[in-house]
Amino acid sequence: MVKLVNLPRYILGVATFIFVLILIMGDISQAAAQSAGKVIVSSLSFEAFPKVTFLLEAYNDQGVFISDLRTEEVQVLEDGYAVALDELTRIQPGLQVTIAINNAPALNTRLGDFTLFDYIQQTLIAWAQMPASNSPDDFSLSANSGLVVVHEKDRAKWLQALVSYPAEFSATDTSLVSLTQALDLATDPLPSPNMKRAILYVTPLVSVESLSALPNLADRAEELGIRVFIWVVDTNGRATPESLQAYGEFVQRTGGEMLVFTGSEALPNPDIYFEPLRYVYKASYTSSVNRSGEHQLVISVSRPDLQMNSEPQPFKLTVSPPNPIFLDPPTRIVRSWLLSESKKSKDAILTPAEVPISLMIEFPDSYQRQIKSVRLYVDGKLVAENMSEPFDKISWPLDLYQSSSTHLLRVEVEDILGLKQSSIETAVEVVVEPFRRSLWDQIFSGDRLLILLALIVAALILLTALFLTGRWTFIAQIKRRSRLKKDPLTQPVAVQKDTPRTRLSAAAHTPTVPRSLSGLSAPARLVRLSDSGHPIPSSVIPLNYKVCTFGSDPQQATIVLDSPSVDALHTRLTQVSEGVFVVADANSVAGTWVNYTPISDSGVVLQHGDMIHIGRVAFRFEMSIAPEMQQPKVADT
Repeated sequence: MVKLVNLPRYILGVATFIFVLILIMGDISQAAAQSAGKVIVSSLSFEAFPKVTFLLEAYNDQGVFISDLRTEEVQVLEDGYAVALDELTRIQPGLQVTIAINNAPALNTRLGDFTLFDYIQQTLIAWAQMPASNSPDDFSLSANSGLVVVHEKDRAKWLQALVSYPAEFSATDTSLVSLTQALDLATDPLPSPNMKRAILYVTPLVSVESLSALPNLADRAEELGIRVFIWVVDTNGRATPESLQAYGEFVQRTGGEMLVFTGSEALPNPDIYFEPLRYVYKASYTSSVNRSGEHQLVISVSRPDLQMNSEPQPFKLTVSPPNPIFLDPPTRIVRSWLLSESKKSKDAILTPAEVPISLMIEFPDSYQRQIKSVRLYVDGKLVAENMSEPFDKISWPLDLYQSSSTHLLRVEVEDILGLKQSSIETAVEVVVEPFRRSLWDQIFSGDRLLILLALIVAALILLTALFLTGRWTFIAQIKRRSRLKKDPLTQPVAVQKDTPRTRLSAAAHTPTVPRSLSGLSAPARLVRLSDSGHPIPSSVIPLNYKVCTFGSDPQQATIVLDSPSVDALHTRLTQVSEGVFVVADANSVAGTWVNYTPISDSGVVLQHGDMIHIGRVAFRFEMSIAPEMQQPKVADT
């Protein structure tokens, strides 16, 4: 300290200034070194909820962008609960770069053959000539005289403007005009919503009055999210601690850096500032929020040498359960008996075995999301559950319904958030047609088999008795004929009396329509029968056409039958030749029956008086001219 006092006063002043400057820079460096890193979350999006996307920036304790962040190093805290990250991708949305030059007279100071401005300009040109990256950047140039280049996307044109820019210096201009213009330019809409903005401000020391405006400009830059980097040109050593502190606070608030250039240092490549800003992480996770209201998101980054959290990001959601709606539900289902290939009644089954139920799922909160399950309830009991796509259909099993009944159907839908909602109940009538056993089954079922066996035994006894009686009668006839052969002329001739012939009752074959009407043009007719089997008056259907079709749909059937058991097209009746009629089933559900026997689509030939069932509608087939009954004859003995 004694030696310093004996030094010339000007040397002591320079030494003191350098000492203070070192202390200030050391404090700034130490503050930066003690930074705990930073996590920035932006652009929260819930358009694909429950998938949530956001942009993430992570900087280490030196303020350097972390470019090798891994998915397992990032954790989502949603309302304080940890949620796994689904995706983490580094993207290049681009960067808006503005070079702002305060071309004050100090930049015209010569360093050998070049001025300070020439030296700065050549550094910027060398940077602009570097190979272009894939980042979709745009460039602007601001000077005290105005904006020289505005949002130029072509790097070559930007370079040309920088090379040809004339150095015009004002004798007293040391204001913040170029910086203010650069901030104003940053208010223009970004070409991409994820682009970042950066300003490199090159300036000599400005006046104290101008320095007082820096805090307001820092507010604007911070609000716009602009990183500001400052090169302070001080070749005369005139910078004071107060001025350096003002610049330092400005860059610290905007996340930038400051460099004091005295003319002897090598200026850095500006890309050391801009390259980290060209990147951002796009991340997504599957939210577990299942209630409406206010929520909070925090992103935590954990690395071996770093632990940091983002600022809490509040967000508000309105979440509602999905709403299932029946689409054209059935109101009536008819189950019919179907014989198997064995044609045995014991093997008959009821069809259909199941019915598909269609539904539509709405999301009142407008967030389309994955469905977890669809459940079908009948009369309040769970009968079917669908755990995989498609979720717009579910099958209702009908095996349990062996008799006609009415049931209430309801579906319940659950989404991946655990939210459930049920549809309204709808009534469905299940009609089970009675089972008609074949004649063979009727004979050989239950007590009838015992009665049949008893009748067979009785018939055998009767036949045995008749056989024995007839045997003796036959022997007596042989003996009598032997006597007649001995003297045929003398034997008396037995005169055999005519036996009265028996006729079948004509009433049994009298048609429903009197024979006086049998001369109508129709060769045959169908007579509708009631459930008790009696003819229904005024229900005669004349068969005037070669082909008559029966069904419930007027568009498909020539004769419409109003019965739930009749299909749209149920039966065909064809006159194949004169007096010959064939009836065939048209693959109906309830079937077509002739004399209580089901028929196929190949058909059967009808006889006068046959009973026809079309579903549950009964008819009797009659020829207009009924065939005459043949009279039985008694053979002579």
